[in-house]
Amino acid sequence: HLALEPNLAKCLLEAARLGAHDPALSICAVLSAEDVWVSPPRRRRERDDDVLRVMAAHLPFRHALGDLHSLLNVFNAFLDHARDAPAWCRAHFLRYRALHFARRARAQL
Repeated sequence: HLALEPNLAKCLLEAARLGAHDPALSICAVLSAEDVWVSPPRRRRERDDDVLRVMAAHLPFRHALGDLHSLLNVFNAFLDHARDAPAWCRAHFLRYRALHFARRARAQL
C-alpha cells in the first residue's frame, strides 16, 4: 500500500480521464521520492569544474517544457539502464535510492 498525496492522486485521476495515465504514473512516482538530482557537496561547489561537470551530466535530461518533463526523462532513462543502474546514476549525478524508490512506487500505483 502506497500513500499518495492528495494533489498527486488528483493528478492521476485527471491523467486517466485524459488518456495520459502512463507518463503521469511515472511523474507522480518520482515526485513521491526524494530529490533525484545530486549536486556536489557544499565544500566542493566552489570549484567551477565540479559544478560544470554536474550540469553537463544533467543537461541531456532537461526538457524545454519544464521540470516535470525533465523528471520523466530521468526516470525513463533510469529504466533503460536498469542493468547498471547504480553506476549509471553515479555517472549522471542522480540519486539511485530515489529512482529505485520511484520504480517500486510506480509499480504499486
